[in-house]
Amino acid sequence: MNNPTIKDKNRSLRPCEILEEEYEHVHGAPPEGEQAKQYAKYQDWFGEIVLLNEDELLGELQKWLTLTEATELATTKALPNELRYIKLAKWLKTADSGVATLGREEKLNLIRTVLAEKLKQDLPTTEPWMTNDPLRPYTRGLLKYHQKKPVKSPTGKEPPQLATAGLTMKWMQGPTYSSEKQQLLNRFLLEDTFVGYVERVDDRRLAKIFRLMYESGQTALCFSGGGIRSATFGMGILQGLVKVDLLDKFTYLSTVSGGGYLGSWLSAWIHNEGFQAVNEKLRQHAESPLEPEAIPVRHLRRYSNYLSPVLGLFSADSWTLGAIYLRNLLLLWLIILPLLAAFTALPWVIASLVELNMSNAPYWITAIVALGALSTIIGTGFVHAFRPRSEAVYKKEQQVESKRDQSAFLWFCLLPLALAIICWMLGWRWFEQLNPETSYFLMGLRESLKLNGPDGLDIFAWGGWVIMGGTTVAHFLGWAGSIPFQSQERKKEKKQWWKRLLEPVVVIFTGAFAGFLLLLTAKLLHTSYVHIADGIAYTCLAVPGYTISLLLAGYVFEGLMSVMTDDGEREWTARYSAWLLILASGWLVTMGLVLHGLNLANQLAGAIGISTTAGVGLGSGILTALLGQSSKTAGKEKDANKGAPSALSRLIPYLTLPVVAIIAAISLFILLSLLDMILIRWVISWIDINQYHLLKFNAGELACVNPIVPLSVMVGLTVAGGLLGWPINTNKFSLHALYRMRLIRAYLGASRPPGERQPDPFTGFDETDNIYMGCMRPPNSYARTISEKDINRKVPFHIINIALNLVAGKNLAWQERKAESFTVSPLHGGALYLGYRRTFLEDNKGCPDPDEDDCYYGGKKGITLGTAMTISGAAASPNQGYHSSPVIGFLMTLFNVRLGWWLGNPGPAGDKTFHKSSPTLTIKPILDEMTGNTDDVNPYVYLSDGGHFENLGLYEMVLRRNRVIVVSDAGCDGTCTLEDLGNAIRKIRIDLGISIDFPLGFDIYARTFVTSEPKKYLAIGRIRYSEGPCGIPARSGTKAKRSKSNAGITNIEEDSPLTFAETDGILLYIKPAFYGQEPRDIFNYASVQKAFPHESTGDQFFSESQFESYRALGMYVMECIKTDLKKDFNLSPVDFFNKAKWGDCIRALNKKIKKINSPSNLAKPF
Repeated sequence: MNNPTIKDKNRSLRPCEILEEEYEHVHGAPPEGEQAKQYAKYQDWFGEIVLLNEDELLGELQKWLTLTEATELATTKALPNELRYIKLAKWLKTADSGVATLGREEKLNLIRTVLAEKLKQDLPTTEPWMTNDPLRPYTRGLLKYHQKKPVKSPTGKEPPQLATAGLTMKWMQGPTYSSEKQQLLNRFLLEDTFVGYVERVDDRRLAKIFRLMYESGQTALCFSGGGIRSATFGMGILQGLVKVDLLDKFTYLSTVSGGGYLGSWLSAWIHNEGFQAVNEKLRQHAESPLEPEAIPVRHLRRYSNYLSPVLGLFSADSWTLGAIYLRNLLLLWLIILPLLAAFTALPWVIASLVELNMSNAPYWITAIVALGALSTIIGTGFVHAFRPRSEAVYKKEQQVESKRDQSAFLWFCLLPLALAIICWMLGWRWFEQLNPETSYFLMGLRESLKLNGPDGLDIFAWGGWVIMGGTTVAHFLGWAGSIPFQSQERKKEKKQWWKRLLEPVVVIFTGAFAGFLLLLTAKLLHTSYVHIADGIAYTCLAVPGYTISLLLAGYVFEGLMSVMTDDGEREWTARYSAWLLILASGWLVTMGLVLHGLNLANQLAGAIGISTTAGVGLGSGILTALLGQSSKTAGKEKDANKGAPSALSRLIPYLTLPVVAIIAAISLFILLSLLDMILIRWVISWIDINQYHLLKFNAGELACVNPIVPLSVMVGLTVAGGLLGWPINTNKFSLHALYRMRLIRAYLGASRPPGERQPDPFTGFDETDNIYMGCMRPPNSYARTISEKDINRKVPFHIINIALNLVAGKNLAWQERKAESFTVSPLHGGALYLGYRRTFLEDNKGCPDPDEDDCYYGGKKGITLGTAMTISGAAASPNQGYHSSPVIGFLMTLFNVRLGWWLGNPGPAGDKTFHKSSPTLTIKPILDEMTGNTDDVNPYVYLSDGGHFENLGLYEMVLRRNRVIVVSDAGCDGTCTLEDLGNAIRKIRIDLGISIDFPLGFDIYARTFVTSEPKKYLAIGRIRYSEGPCGIPARSGTKAKRSKSNAGITNIEEDSPLTFAETDGILLYIKPAFYGQEPRDIFNYASVQKAFPHESTGDQFFSESQFESYRALGMYVMECIKTDLKKDFNLSPVDFFNKAKWGDCIRALNKKIKKINSPSNLAKPF
């Protein structure tokens, strides 16, 4: 598929734009004239500079504005975070040299004028330092494709302007940048650079749309994750909502994971038959005396074992699951195993180089030492050039971060130093074997060191001084090369004479000391364990030993220079040291496992048997892959009075999986090493059959082969993996398709009208069960007959919640969550901080236009409901948001336990990929998945279960300022730790600035919890919109703000912090529980199944009694809620959704709060 033409209708959208489009879709667009005025106002906002925190900004600028010459600002030493003030001061002085004498308002007006002028420039080119500030993902996406200047079309004319919501942009084809897109990038760069001082134009639009959404009285129904358990319990809730006439009151339907099964079934059913028909059929009006339920409900009962409808040893359904898994696993291994084996072949290449006979090749020894010296100069030069005290902080404004970030360090410092260490390792090994007749100088050097003497090595012989002199020169040259990067201020600084001499002297001394440590390490390796004949041990230990030598020399340098360094430099060098330690330990473990692993396995097999050893290795891998996708770790139990478990028993569950995973990883390395050994012998058989018969599976013997042999094996494996990765699709051959096809058959197939479904007679699948998301909006209904009321009905508007994995994301505040919210709806697909794309482009018939099929998000004709539903339930994924683990993710990828899905980036970084249903090349996504290298700046993003971010679907509904939100939380939570609720409240408060609390108390308990208090299934929460950012203002004559004085909880007023404000929201939180008072059929099932109603989410094979128990519990819960609301508040469920009775609901809730906190109740013992 060719790259799409980026136009207004398929460009990346920002959050304010998609919320405005959702609002217009649900509530209707304003008149055309009014809409045009609104867009014109947005365009005016875009060019305005509104300053925030003006006094603080002027105070920060004062220091720089008082300098006499603007040019002085370029050379004045400053902290990195002061650079924006320096730059702004320069701009102001350039515009008005007398700015320092201006009054307050005049200065502010000048700042506005100067910044507004900057919007007209090419800021990434003229002010590249701005690209180094912490940028929003959307800004980074725009910046990524800032490659070319705007170009004329072949006709010499600019492309036609396309009106957009808020800005008229000239979107150009390909990667070229239009002037309007440039202005958008400039605006975002300016806002991100001067964050806190320049108002974000999108914030104004968001404030307006939030107010409109709240005032419209929007409501939401959320179904949580929890697999088929959540879907089945939710069905009972859904039927209960119909009985109390609530289903037609919801504006939004928000689903996650298992709740998405049910939500997608409902949306597809409404799409196929119309809302009124669905609403009536869910009332359980009998279609037949013997079939009282609607056909779609009966269909779900038949497919309660949706993965394998027919279970049994000879069931084709069960064997099909195994066949699909084996096929996909084999195809994945054809890509992964050659690449992993190529990686483990590298130690064999290095070991063969160590054992290579170079006794008659002095020039090669000289060359390898020269390469090592050059690498040392480059690596040490980077250290001295880019320490925090160096010029990189103060002078080199262009691409500062790109020179000093971790990626640059790895490429230009660690890699050269690693190469230098390897060169020293090889050079020394070859030097030890040198033939006396080949080089007079090298032989004299060798003899002076007395390598064959009783002490093994004479470090302080003249040969030792020559080597130490060489390391000194290399270090000194690296330091001297960094001098041009030192700051002008530092060069001009007047120092005492001894301080001027200190650094070069220390550089010379530590260079010589590093040479001494390298010789000492060589002596230890030569005289102790690693003698000259043990090349394998030398290969494993030499690099870590020499790396530690450099590390110790660096420590001495830091100590001697401490009189001239600060905390920042010491932190930098500490991180540098950390990477050296990673290099040393990584080399030791990898080389040890690959080169010595088979010997270790043979010794273990001799002790416990071959079959046991093989079973432990293979079983560990399979066990890790299966346990890696198990349910989330529980928090603290509410019922804590049963005695504290021992420390060991608490620790074992946390250690079991990591230990098993490590055993599996070790086994994998050993098997890959064995594969390399087999291939090396096979290649030798083609070269010399006699040598093949003599060569045994012995690491020492295989290391003595010509390095060309293992090198050819490594190259061949890399090429094989690369070629096989070209045609094999990473998405198609994961477990996602298996999961999706069966979910579609069970849930979307159930929504089809009788007689329309025509499944394949052999497989039972009907591809037409699936629906494109873009078709799920009126007038696209497939229903043959539809009521007049349903023709333009656009609610409930379905939001499917997914997690966008950020395991390698740069936001340090998200290191625990490792994911962000991603949603798919009938209008858009994307993420709040990244951007969105449209899933629907309407033609005259209201259906996707086949001529514009490159413009949809997620596929040729857009993403489908089945795909979105399945991604939302992709719990078993190597990258799992805040459950991600490197080792476990590696093994889950290896064993193809992969339900997640790769899609094009919906942000600006995905301009070339957003329309694709999967990556073009398989290798990189697979490796990213395996190594946890998932983020939001790559052309493709990795999506998985919405519960990996937030499992209730509440986050997105609070974002949309829904006034009443009903949440059905059927996650696995047998101890009632409320992990999913706590996680949602926490992230909503952090990201959206809105708190949620439960001032009426929380009376939902675990099954085993004993209390005399009333036990309920509903908790009423307060969503504090009135106190959040963009707070909802009160209507005239009402109070929204609460008194700041602490009147005490015994005298609660209507504006107390404990009460609901009229502009708050209400959360109706429903959770399944078992108290023993439930109907007898539910009681019977719960008596047998002690975990009910929180049986494991891993159980996706529901029996008839299990299915009915959860469904019936949902209906019973709704009946109890209706009764409790009437008893406690004299309210019906419908009252919360009636705008005319909103004030009555608030007063009833506050009255109850006042009663709860009255002196008489507070005096009661707990």
